[in-house]
Amino acid sequence: MLMRAAPAPLASLAAAAAAAQLPLPLPPALLARCRRGPQGHARRALATDADAAAAGGGAPELVAWVLARGGAVDGAAPANLAGRDGGSGWGLKATRDCPAGARLVELPEGCLLTYDPEGADPRLLALINQVPEELWGGRLALALLAARAAGAASPFAAYVSQLPRGFPGVPMFFSREALEAVDYPPVVEQVKKRCRWLHRFSTDALARLPGTGDDPFAGAGVDINSLGWGLAAVTSRAFRVRGPSRPAALLPLIDMANHSFEPNAEVLPAAGGGVAMVAKRQLSAGEPILLSYGPLSNDFLLMDYGFLIPDNPHDRVAVRFDTGLLNAGAAVANVMDGSSFLELDASAGWKRRALEGLRLAGGGADLGVQVGGPVPVDARLLAAARVLAAKYQSELEGRGLEELGRWDRPLNRQNESAVLRTLLGVCSVLLSNFRTNLEDDEALLAEGGGTGGGGGTGGGGSTGGAGGPQQQQGQQLQQQQQAQQAQQPLSEELRLAVRFRAERKRVLLRAIRALGSRARVVAGMADLREGPAAAPAKKGERARPATTRGFASGGGGGSGGGKGNGRPRGGLE
Repeated sequence: MLMRAAPAPLASLAAAAAAAQLPLPLPPALLARCRRGPQGHARRALATDADAAAAGGGAPELVAWVLARGGAVDGAAPANLAGRDGGSGWGLKATRDCPAGARLVELPEGCLLTYDPEGADPRLLALINQVPEELWGGRLALALLAARAAGAASPFAAYVSQLPRGFPGVPMFFSREALEAVDYPPVVEQVKKRCRWLHRFSTDALARLPGTGDDPFAGAGVDINSLGWGLAAVTSRAFRVRGPSRPAALLPLIDMANHSFEPNAEVLPAAGGGVAMVAKRQLSAGEPILLSYGPLSNDFLLMDYGFLIPDNPHDRVAVRFDTGLLNAGAAVANVMDGSSFLELDASAGWKRRALEGLRLAGGGADLGVQVGGPVPVDARLLAAARVLAAKYQSELEGRGLEELGRWDRPLNRQNESAVLRTLLGVCSVLLSNFRTNLEDDEALLAEGGGTGGGGGTGGGGSTGGAGGPQQQQGQQLQQQQQAQQAQQPLSEELRLAVRFRAERKRVLLRAIRALGSRARVVAGMADLREGPAAAPAKKGERARPATTRGFASGGGGGSGGGKGNGRPRGGLE
């Protein structure tokens, strides 16, 4: 089965302006628009002119183009699904009852919009080779822009003319207010990185092309807006059809199919380098045709497709590994070592070596770990927590690095209890770093008010102490601005931003519940061996009291409260 091209690392590319301002002309016959439904599962799709849409004509020009180029369409057609796929807007539907295995759309190699590293226009290849290989979306975007610039002379004119003019829902087209409302550094920072790349490439490489012999765009000006449009089109539609080492490709008509984690169709290789969309099961006439874009988290679905899935089983929160974050989690959860607070450090050589083996320390370290998904936290984070909480090297004997990350292989009762409570505390720290809590977000979505971006971290509470007169005046002004925002209806992009950050919090809350359940299971495991003796109590030391929010007050970065407490953003990348 062929999959959608894997999302680029979230540190890739981006666009900075509205696609409706693209300087390259689009044929007016069919204008494509991005549409998102109540659940956000439907994205980009063909929207015909008013008469054709009213007549339910779909996109006959595109179907005719596929047939004219040697393709086949049998049992599938573009359609306004009106929510039948879990979202709304346009996609593909079955035009008749189709058995499992039926070939709904077949595209020969000549229908695939891609580029040949050996045989493409040398001017285009020279430009593509200036884009780093891992930024495959930028490379294919240049090939798409070359086809668009060629206009009617391009063999892909009928396809390109029907691509969306704009990509509402994709964060790189968000307003500043909407991007700030996302309140999730892994996405916000990557949007900024994408924009910086686009600005740099359009300025350094594209701006000098017009009027030179190096121009593959037939004299058409290709600026940052054009490149951003091309990137958004590619990242939301491309497939890998020749393996990961070959360029991705755009699959006309097939790429209109919307997403489901339980698809009823799949894309398979066909003879001669082509591809076919095949029914995975019996389809009924009128049923939406759905593909799986892969087991993607909402981070990638939002970044590349402009939608998200509530309670996504593959959703995760990206975290940057840091022993300071784990110590903050231990402090929040009041994890004790005897009568002393547990302190996690990697100063011992055996711990350092274990972390290096997990690629969480040393040269070439990959510090990106995750919370959520099928398990509460990923294997490397679990293994690292077990290593750091271990008192003696002997606790790790006979355990390989892979085994250290298995949930069914705890080291001992004391270690596992400390690890689970520490990780639970880490999730609480991450939750506290959002500017709003889940209840705030749900109220905003229910009432349709403004972004509600202020308040204390994680709870919408105060930002710390009373402060001086200037600080108080600033807080009052901020509160007035928030009150004004709350009276304004949410725009579509603001609503999507609030929905997204609410899903981040739900992931963390699910992880907290799962870790709590696991801790109760471990406490009842009669056959789990006991750990080494606890460290002796330090004279005069006692536990720090907990606040009403359940966070340890005092040092260690574990207290609640707002951004004014000076704590970093809890390790979110």
